[in-house]
Amino acid sequence: MSMPLTLPQLFDRFPDDAAAEGWLVGKRWPDGVRCPSCDADDVQARPTRKPQPYRGRVWVIALYLLTSRPKGVSSRQLHRDLGISYKAAWYLSHRIREAYRTAPVRCQGPADTDEAAAYRGLSAYRHASVHHGGGEYGRGPVHTNRIESFWALFKRGFRGTYHSVSPKHLHRYAREFEGRHNHKADGALQHMACLVQGMEGSG
Repeated sequence: MSMPLTLPQLFDRFPDDAAAEGWLVGKRWPDGVRCPSCDADDVQARPTRKPQPYRGRVWVIALYLLTSRPKGVSSRQLHRDLGISYKAAWYLSHRIREAYRTAPVRCQGPADTDEAAAYRGLSAYRHASVHHGGGEYGRGPVHTNRIESFWALFKRGFRGTYHSVSPKHLHRYAREFEGRHNHKADGALQHMACLVQGMEGSG
């Protein structure tokens, strides 16, 4: 597993907005900036555009916090840590969660869930199971330790970090935990870059 990126290392790597924006643009558009709507390369900033409420360094710090904290970071905490409005913090966090949808990394290896019938419809996965009802909890590489650890962490984040999640946004929070789990062997910058590449829309 890669060594984590410390906060001092993060600030050394991105000492100001220019460094952060350069990295973000390079990861988002490695072949040059293009329009997110029509894919044209004739892109320029409008002199009349509204000023952004947050800049590249805020995006980088938000990416770092949301990807490096196993139980997540609430929008209230981002609002306090980044010095931006709660509304801006909420928007940032949901944009980052949505990026996991467009840059997915599927878990490798067999699905090692138990004998519950709900798992039988996962036809895209190689599925092996253990028979909990008969007292079997592991058979060679087949066990439920990983999935049970994942759900335990998700529940701790749900209860301890976010406290309450509306049904409307539940899938985004689940995707956030899934994404962090799937990228846990990546280095911090690699994980962050993957999310930036997966961002769609006007960002």
